[in-house]
Amino acid sequence: MLLKSLYGSAFALGGDTLNFYRDCEREAGIVETHVWRLKVFVVTAPELIEEVLLHQHACFMKSAGLRATEKAFGRGLLTSDGTLWKQQRKIMQPAFTAKRVQLYQKHLDAGVDRLLQRYGEGGVRNIYRDMTDLCFEVLAMSLFGDSLEDGRAQVIDAAAALHEFHLEYARWIGHLGGPLFTAIRRVSTALGRP
Repeated sequence: MLLKSLYGSAFALGGDTLNFYRDCEREAGIVETHVWRLKVFVVTAPELIEEVLLHQHACFMKSAGLRATEKAFGRGLLTSDGTLWKQQRKIMQPAFTAKRVQLYQKHLDAGVDRLLQRYGEGGVRNIYRDMTDLCFEVLAMSLFGDSLEDGRAQVIDAAAALHEFHLEYARWIGHLGGPLFTAIRRVSTALGRP
């Protein structure tokens, strides 16, 4: 039990990450845990997610893992916090009003139809790749009115690299990298850079 109080949810996150989040969702809409003594909150209830993202965003910051991807992906909505994030969100907001999102439905329907046509009986599909491709197609058509075929492979490969980075990051923290990460995080927090 003493050892568990040290590592917390580290091994659960470093192992079957999806199952860890499922367990959190079953437990409650918000779960407080820790990873190598670093406090973590997992929020799964839709109303609490809305509260965090829309009303209390100034009280939260992106994870260290997400912020670590800034060099690869720049300082956009995905990686930024604070004033910069607020400025970028304000610029993007008109494209995501309820009325505009309803207009995107036709692109979503068409993309799903094309995806389903490519599915045959049986066989193996890479659902991650299929969903990333579908999301890119729907966003490109909805926001730019073009499929942006020339850049699609690069964006999908970048998304896959980001996904893989986060999987490896979670595995690393879930194992022996966790205590080192915790020590570095404590020093950076003490220096004002959490």
